[in-house]
Amino acid sequence: FYLKDYIDRQNPDYAIPKMTVTADSKEIPSVVSGYSWSFRFGDKVIKEETPIVELSLERAILLGGEKLDISFSQPVNSIKVRISDSYSYEMHDAEELVVPYESGGYIYEVYADFESGAVLYYFYVVIE
Repeated sequence: FYLKDYIDRQNPDYAIPKMTVTADSKEIPSVVSGYSWSFRFGDKVIKEETPIVELSLERAILLGGEKLDISFSQPVNSIKVRISDSYSYEMHDAEELVVPYESGGYIYEVYADFESGAVLYYFYVVIE
């Protein structure tokens, strides 16, 4: 148990929960922007948030109105989802997990709170 914790602290990017986003059974790629994570032994590990413009967001092409499903590899306490305006970096709360009907490119921000810390994820969808 101590050895696993030590290994996780050495490679925290692999220890934090993975997020899976799907839209009508199509998986949407996502990236981690930053996190604050506590392990059982040792200090808290913090990865400063990477600005959106510096992230390598792979686009997923979807149809308007598709429902998004977000799940995690570990139990989550709460999530907050925000969406940008079309081809913009200005974020606002996403009222529902359905992609817009309007064509354009939309960045989604997901802030997830877990028992051991918090992680900030992003993904990008293009509606044609």
